[in-house]
Amino acid sequence: MKNSPWQRMVGVFLCTVATISAAQVSADEAAANPMVLKLIDRMPTGGGYEWESTGVPHTIRHKGKVVLKKTSADGTYCSGVTFTVAMEAAKRSRLIRDKSFEEIKTFQRQWYGTNEVSAETQCVYALEQLGIGYAVEHDDAQAGDFLQFWRGKSGHSVIFLAWETDDQGNRVGIRYWSTQTATDGIGVHTEYFNNAEGFEGSVDPNRVYLGRMSRMGEDRD
Repeated sequence: MKNSPWQRMVGVFLCTVATISAAQVSADEAAANPMVLKLIDRMPTGGGYEWESTGVPHTIRHKGKVVLKKTSADGTYCSGVTFTVAMEAAKRSRLIRDKSFEEIKTFQRQWYGTNEVSAETQCVYALEQLGIGYAVEHDDAQAGDFLQFWRGKSGHSVIFLAWETDDQGNRVGIRYWSTQTATDGIGVHTEYFNNAEGFEGSVDPNRVYLGRMSRMGEDRD
């Protein structure tokens, strides 16, 4: 017995839904967010904040070579600790096993925003260029995404935890993990947007950039 046109349409629809669902599951499984969150939960808090040296809490190596030496300062800074987490998450997720030392060193410089093209989005640009992540829209943000934001000329490299919202559900700020003076080093902190009514903040909502580490990074244009 042949299927009716209606039955064939239903079959096509169900097949399409199944394909979309499978793609979504694959994207979720490919993301390193759970690993990132596990790593930051295990890192000691505090330790001081100091804008000197490399900013990393321990020496980072790749292919037997030193990418960055442990900071010589009494404390860490934001790009250093987020880069430390990114490298460990990428290593454990087997994302950088085929990357050369030169590629990882370029990745580090981009993460720190040391050249003109990476200066604005930093960690997001670095993830995309190395092919181990992609940019994320604000509406799609998830805990464990990497984030670069700006307050005028001052920027901050952090790991996103949640949006802060007001009583009406409007986004008014960002709850994040990083290292900063407000927490005397590594810790969780909240900052508010400069246009959030009733809140004192300096974060420019138009300069908030999110990136997700994922095995699907190379497959995205």
